[in-house]
Amino acid sequence: MNTQAILKSIRSVRVLAVGDLWLDRWSRHDPFLSSQAPETGLASTVLVATESSAGGCGLAAAAAASLGAEVAVLGVVGDDGAGLELRRALEQAGVHQLPLIAGPAPTAVTTRLINTRSGVEDAGRIEIVQFQQPEPVMAEFQADLRRLASTAQCVIAVDAKPPMLGGLMGPARRAELESIAGAGAFVWFDSAAGFEQLRGAWRPSLIIRPDGQGGIGIEDGAVRQSVPETSPQHPLDPHGARETFSTAAALALAAGAAAVEAVRFALLAAAVCMMKPGARCASPEEIVRAARELSE
Repeated sequence: MNTQAILKSIRSVRVLAVGDLWLDRWSRHDPFLSSQAPETGLASTVLVATESSAGGCGLAAAAAASLGAEVAVLGVVGDDGAGLELRRALEQAGVHQLPLIAGPAPTAVTTRLINTRSGVEDAGRIEIVQFQQPEPVMAEFQADLRRLASTAQCVIAVDAKPPMLGGLMGPARRAELESIAGAGAFVWFDSAAGFEQLRGAWRPSLIIRPDGQGGIGIEDGAVRQSVPETSPQHPLDPHGARETFSTAAALALAAGAAAVEAVRFALLAAAVCMMKPGARCASPEEIVRAARELSE
């Protein structure tokens, strides 16, 4: 399948993005407005603008919606202002099915501080974390995962945080995903170790990860292949490239592309993302343009 054929097929895929979810804030600060606090002598950080977007499986959902798929997202948020802000960010990204679970902990938030003068992130990030979810929340999450996965054509699970910091995709949820894959669903597992298409006990997972030689390795049972990486030489912002790659590869595979075709398509999507500030997703038009430029 070529790029346009993959994009056309993706439009008919129903996706469930599930797992670790948080709000990303991109806050711009102006060092020239900073002053010293009289009580502590510490310099203040003066924020002059803030933009918000979804992180984790929320970013995967936004990337899928940008590619034209129908998307629902399942995660846990707090009953707080950040939770409302996260819901709004998802809706603005085109994700309107939000079966989110309200947990007792605050919504997880990562705030990046961008210098307005230099345009770069030059200060430590500020994080609000969710600690380990109580058992009733985990039970509700697992039940909703089983129910929602039954109507999805593609399940994208994001495992980005350990359980002690609110991570949802522990061994029990991994086993649930393997059961869902064993029933015939397409399940894509995105973790720090790499990307996997779970296929059930009778067939080994398809695993995609860097090959250590500047390319992307594909392990499909005993078959090993490698695709040269096509990242921009001077990326503007790498944030969101991993989630964009993962989502694009999963959707391409779910749409019927071969593994090598899916990886090439995902590399195009990630390259587009890296040339945009603030983890912004790649559109079909941008991916088609990037494919055309690469072939010239």
